[in-house]
Amino acid sequence: FVNADSAWLHYDRAHLSDRRRRATGDAEWDTTRNLVYTTDHDSQFVAVSIPAFGSGFHIALVGGANSTRTFIHRVKDTFVVASIADKIGGGKMTTLETCDVNHEGSRRRGLLIETESRTVHVAVHNEIIVAAYSNRVDFLDLNLQYLRRLSGVFEPLGLSVDEAGRVAMRVEGALWQFTVRGECVSTALPDGAPYLDTPPLIGYDHRVYVLGARRILAIAETGAAEWMYETADKISGAAITGDDKLLASIGSKLVRFTAEGRAATMREFYGESLLTAPTFNDRGELVVMSNHSLHCLWRG
Repeated sequence: FVNADSAWLHYDRAHLSDRRRRATGDAEWDTTRNLVYTTDHDSQFVAVSIPAFGSGFHIALVGGANSTRTFIHRVKDTFVVASIADKIGGGKMTTLETCDVNHEGSRRRGLLIETESRTVHVAVHNEIIVAAYSNRVDFLDLNLQYLRRLSGVFEPLGLSVDEAGRVAMRVEGALWQFTVRGECVSTALPDGAPYLDTPPLIGYDHRVYVLGARRILAIAETGAAEWMYETADKISGAAITGDDKLLASIGSKLVRFTAEGRAATMREFYGESLLTAPTFNDRGELVVMSNHSLHCLWRG
């Protein structure tokens, strides 16, 4: 399931379906029900059946067609949706909504509208939502009731949360790692090449990886900078493997890193440029897309 320039594309193994759907905002694939949860042309929440691309249920979200749904995540039968919308009279506002969906229909659980922040970055751990706005981070339940608020002077640029509820957040010039109790360590990030507009990656050993356009930084849970890898080739994304290794799409290569930062080329696609992070399906196969092809690899 691929978000191309202007449409969602569906591949069944090597076969590209002749059906496609306009791409708008984020999406989440429910492989159990074979549904994709995304937004339609009016930026309203919709469940899309695969492979027919038929529309299932709709949920009316705040903001309408002038909103971009930047985050969609499902926790059991509750959906968390974050949006950025144009304000009447100019400027931006952000919204955070939670909606319950089941066989009886849908209902809104919670709604937060923020007019002072132009961005919101969201991550979910179990039933706890972490939402980062300009100058604050909120910890919320699925009803969007506040559990804790941490404030400061910063602009969030991406965040992730691990299985212990520890947050890794990139801000200008630094990576912060903190807990709901406010315990925080900060690691300075080097200047130079820009960083990718993706959340930090957190390994099973709690090591955090920050991806730049041409560098990767590994940072320990303590905040210590452990290693940095630099390359002349473009980095398109990365993922954590089942054995806790970092696997990155770099130029035409899939490059695997050990915990100590040793790099080894796992596969090269000559004459191609990788465009996506590697993704693993439920069969353990690795899928990655280049400017020419969709590649599926498996362990021999």
